[in-house]
Amino acid sequence: METSSKDEKSSRRDELVHRGGRFELTIDIDPKFYGRIIGAQGNTKRKIEQEFNTQILVPARGSLTTAVIVKGDTEDDVISTVQRLKQFTKSDSRFGGVNRRRPNIPRQKFTHFLSISFATDEIKRNFAVFSDEIRSNPKTRHLHESMIQRPEKLHITISMLVLDHGDKDETFALDCLDKCKATIIDPILQDQPLVLTAAGVEIFSDCEPSAVNVVFAKVVSAPLQEIANKMARFFESCGLVKQERESIALHLTLLNTYLYQGEEDGKEEDIQRCQAIKRQTFDATSILERHKDCHFGTVRVEQIHLCRLGTVTADGYYESAGFLQIE
Repeated sequence: METSSKDEKSSRRDELVHRGGRFELTIDIDPKFYGRIIGAQGNTKRKIEQEFNTQILVPARGSLTTAVIVKGDTEDDVISTVQRLKQFTKSDSRFGGVNRRRPNIPRQKFTHFLSISFATDEIKRNFAVFSDEIRSNPKTRHLHESMIQRPEKLHITISMLVLDHGDKDETFALDCLDKCKATIIDPILQDQPLVLTAAGVEIFSDCEPSAVNVVFAKVVSAPLQEIANKMARFFESCGLVKQERESIALHLTLLNTYLYQGEEDGKEEDIQRCQAIKRQTFDATSILERHKDCHFGTVRVEQIHLCRLGTVTADGYYESAGFLQIE
């Protein structure tokens, strides 16, 4: 391992340029890693620069070049910085990826998410009919109450976020959210309202109907799909999320074995009971058959919220750190 490192340093040394009394080294890095290198509010980049006494020049968003330039007073400082930057293109440790040296590092938990609320009177009313049928149907009434989404929390998730530094990261995330209106949402909607309909039930394509964790209402909208995909990529470039798929799976969760009703209520006995069932699957065959044409309702979207996970407000929805008004 040490020999490999020395060989790489030797190779990098040949690529160094001495200009204006300083050393420079240019490397190509895929723009999808820029967010990870920069970090929230530039914190990661700034720490690396301070550690090695170097300057890191990352191309601006939309630039045609992928050249990242590192400048420093000594050859070793520059090369060490480049080696650190290369680690960001290989390791997903922040988001739970494989770390060969320390495989037992726990996955960092999501703290926030971008959401669109579907908790309108119409949808809650129709969802109540759906959930009552689940409770009374002989084929599904055995399902634990905690698996049924609370009507006040019905929502679509655009992206899950990891905000490490409390208020600072929240402020940065809200700034990013605010920028989405002019750069992403307005060009797509072009002054037209964003109207969404939830109808029919479905499961994820990688599951069998007899063994699922989630049942959701379908929400099909080309404008929202484009908005969600672009917003997720933008937040990834800001270092706040790792987008693992090219396209966001738009869905309105109805049943989910990962809902922890007991945790939110703060009742220890409920917490233990919910934790005991959270990894179980259930048979959704009859649900898919009986509710394939179920119409839950239509929503005209006015806001996108930055919500805090594990919270609840007086109205039953997640606590919001702030929101973007889209119309």
